[in-house]
Amino acid sequence: DEPWGWTALDFLALSDVSLGTGVAAEILLAAGADPFCGATDFGETAFEKCVKYKNFDVLEPCLGTLDVPGWDAFMNMLAATNKCSSHGGIGENVWVQVRDRKGKTGICPATGHGPDQSAPKRVLFDDGSYEFPSPGDITILPQADSSVLEFIFKIVSDSQKQLDKNILIERLMNCEEADRSINGEFKCSFRRGS
Repeated sequence: DEPWGWTALDFLALSDVSLGTGVAAEILLAAGADPFCGATDFGETAFEKCVKYKNFDVLEPCLGTLDVPGWDAFMNMLAATNKCSSHGGIGENVWVQVRDRKGKTGICPATGHGPDQSAPKRVLFDDGSYEFPSPGDITILPQADSSVLEFIFKIVSDSQKQLDKNILIERLMNCEEADRSINGEFKCSFRRGS
């Protein structure tokens, strides 16, 4: 019993892809491993670890196991927002909604012992203004690296399953590109229309 409650699939999602993690994931999935890890919170799934760390070798077979309700659950989790209650739950360089404005958090101030994760977060908005909002005014927006969003888009688009692709792509469009700067161009082709 390890202390984090992680499954073997979670560990593969965090592993170096050069170690054959894709094949190992296929074996685990064929044996009945659940990429949702029995969780309803995206942060507790193997999917979240694959998305966060761009582990396409494990993400692809995990997505390949999804049926129509599975895709619906995955995309709902991926596209969910998170209302904040403390500064500690708000990361650096994260897309957020502050009341009716969208912005991106900055780097946490240092204390001499490293970043102060519990310090108020500076949020930069697209008009160049910034503020230090209270946590209750902040909603973390769904986001992933543009390469991950593009990868998921391709899998949904190419799927032969009877998916409602329009709804799934609409949910994917609700996800911010985590690697895009505040005024940067969109990187995903499905956002640029190319």
